[in-house]
Amino acid sequence: MTQRPPWKTYRKHPTGLPLTHVFLRDGLHTRPAAKLAQEARRYSADISLHSEENAVDAKSMLDIMSLSPPAEAELTLVAHGDDAKAAISGLEKCLSTVSGTGTGVSYNKHAHTQPL
Repeated sequence: MTQRPPWKTYRKHPTGLPLTHVFLRDGLHTRPAAKLAQEARRYSADISLHSEENAVDAKSMLDIMSLSPPAEAELTLVAHGDDAKAAISGLEKCLSTVSGTGTGVSYNKHAHTQPL
């Protein structure tokens, strides 16, 4: 497995929306999905989690789990709204803390994004 760069701050989506890329070493199981949804609900921004095939509401644990991301999945978090930058920053912090639960999460600066 290639070495991933350390967690970094948000980037901008091609449409100008704040985003971050997430690398999931072991996939995404219930506990990290619940923590992610709980953190996302703290913000008024619309926050979505994108896989290659689907996009879901990041404020819903069930929606997040429906993505069923496999081990080594790369996902994209996108936020839109007044506190979008703060939301992405907070979600990055949240995801970096769940790495201790077996889900390695890191920013991938080489991931390619497509406009939504």
